[in-house]
Amino acid sequence: MALRSTVNKNPAIRRGFLCAEIGILLAVFLIASPANSRVFDYAGEFTSCDAIVCSAIGIEVGDPITGFIDVDDAASGPNSTFTDTDIIFVSLSTPSFSISTTGAELGLATLTTDAAGEIVSGTWIVVTSVDTVIGDIDVDFALNAGTQTFDVTTDFLGFGEIASGVITIMLAPTADSDLDGIVDDVDNCTLVANPSQIDSNGDNIGNSCDADLNNDCDINFLDLGQMKSVFFSNDADADLVGPVGESDGVVNFFDLGKMKATFFGQPGPSAAGCN
Repeated sequence: MALRSTVNKNPAIRRGFLCAEIGILLAVFLIASPANSRVFDYAGEFTSCDAIVCSAIGIEVGDPITGFIDVDDAASGPNSTFTDTDIIFVSLSTPSFSISTTGAELGLATLTTDAAGEIVSGTWIVVTSVDTVIGDIDVDFALNAGTQTFDVTTDFLGFGEIASGVITIMLAPTADSDLDGIVDDVDNCTLVANPSQIDSNGDNIGNSCDADLNNDCDINFLDLGQMKSVFFSNDADADLVGPVGESDGVVNFFDLGKMKATFFGQPGPSAAGCN
């Protein structure tokens, strides 16, 4: 459902409204967005605006436009095409009003990502009704990822296109929980710093958090027995940690201590694997 805000001509009040609205949207996002989603931010500005309608709505050339779209992670990874049915939540803010909507209430959308997971083509439409000094005005925001532009149209008095502008869309930065320089989305040990990302058995879980030597997603006596059989050797899979930091080339008491700390648990967590 679109949020409505009354237009105010005072620039200081408009800025205050914008900050409040963004705060509300951010709170909604933090509460509602599931962990298995991908967020794309966008920001830009109005470059043209019909004087009559834009004055009524409360926007003008040079005003900023910001927002984000929150998309199901499985549908929006690298080299993917997703539609409005995959979009979980959308926000759009200008200095005079803000819009927030779920995917079920969103207009048509078809967007494509590249190998890096960034949106590179397609459009999405946000449909809303803006509460103005002359009554409600229905407007459509159409954002084009391919041209990095947007336009605003309305049927009000047959005006058609009333504004346009430019935007930049980018995948929102993600957290790096263990501060090892590898973001959580791709880190093979999200809570243990391992900048080298050593994963000797190729199970998508780094050695630094993988005492599961038999790859059954449980750390128990079977793994302990396997470590015992290669103790004091250079077995790569059982070489979990060294005196400082990551693997040191030998299976020893440092590795046994690492296994003990996670005994009866699971390996990871990692961006992929047993999670």
